[in-house]
Amino acid sequence: MTRDISTPDVTVAEARPGLRYVVERLMDTYAPSSFDGMRVLIKPNMMGPFPGNSGVITHPALLRAVVRACLDRRAKVIAGDNPGDIVHNTRYVSRVAGFDRAAEGCFTSLSERVSQVPALSAYADTFLISRAILEADYVINLPILKTHVLTLITGAVKNCFGYIAGQQKALLHLKAPSRRRFSELLVDLYRVRPPDLVIMDATTVMEGNGPTHGPVRPFGRILAGTNGPSVDATAARLIGIDPHRVQHLKIACECGLGKLDDLRVAGPLAPLPDVLLPSTFGPATEKTRQDIVRSSDSLIQRINHKPLAEPEKCTTCGDCQTSCPPQAIRLVPYPVIGDNCTACYCCVELCPQGAMDVPELSTTPT
Repeated sequence: MTRDISTPDVTVAEARPGLRYVVERLMDTYAPSSFDGMRVLIKPNMMGPFPGNSGVITHPALLRAVVRACLDRRAKVIAGDNPGDIVHNTRYVSRVAGFDRAAEGCFTSLSERVSQVPALSAYADTFLISRAILEADYVINLPILKTHVLTLITGAVKNCFGYIAGQQKALLHLKAPSRRRFSELLVDLYRVRPPDLVIMDATTVMEGNGPTHGPVRPFGRILAGTNGPSVDATAARLIGIDPHRVQHLKIACECGLGKLDDLRVAGPLAPLPDVLLPSTFGPATEKTRQDIVRSSDSLIQRINHKPLAEPEKCTTCGDCQTSCPPQAIRLVPYPVIGDNCTACYCCVELCPQGAMDVPELSTTPT
């Protein structure tokens, strides 16, 4: 599709006119006027069994609006995800989220058909990727804007971690245990199949220790663009974060996968004030932050990083133990984190009660 050179790199839209109207206008700007039988894959963020209005997952109303817009453009639509929750199956998660209804019969589990594809990565020879993603003619990425205890923010680039099916997510966390390494891995995965269009749910913003149990604030925005890192960079600025602090965005830019600066952005650009950052990103000194960015092998020895269980919230369900990639958690009866913890924070993300606390980042004695 030939696009007018005046088209913005990123559009920020008010959600108030209604999601169907907003999505139609954004599709008019960035997508083909007709898909004419093309296979269109729509990938929301479906982290786990959270309700649609939780601020944890892409709101099902946005998914419904995008599905309908694609069907109206004569697309063959598949909507789906590979949730990080390995305790519950995808069908259960989609029912709790409301995605099975919102997708109007187009929802599928992306883990049902998979392929091993070569990985241009230091952390894996192959990626186990959903075949629906590889076979799609057009991919629409529907992330939700949240802070993240490991990656600072999660958006379009991080949402592509859902390309990975089955247990390989846990294995990749083990192979890329530091923030820098995991950020490199995210970029390696993003480049396997960069989305053709990003429509980001910023109707709410999760702050603090996201991506599942941080406080949620209303924001009322929808962002869109054809380049994931650029949409993420704009979203970061809208919540007061310099995108160059987000390691995977900085690496993506260095790899030529997008740009973070000098973007042509249209729409209301007033930022959400006083967004609370994850405790893993403050209040450490700037020198400590730089050391963490450069560190890889010595991260565990130098940083007090391990999550802590809050007994008053914990129900001893064992989901954290089951989901822990290095199997560093024992229930005695509450979770105890062992020294082999890699600070991937999967237990924090996937605890249904939000019982895993993340301490403030601080250096340990040497």
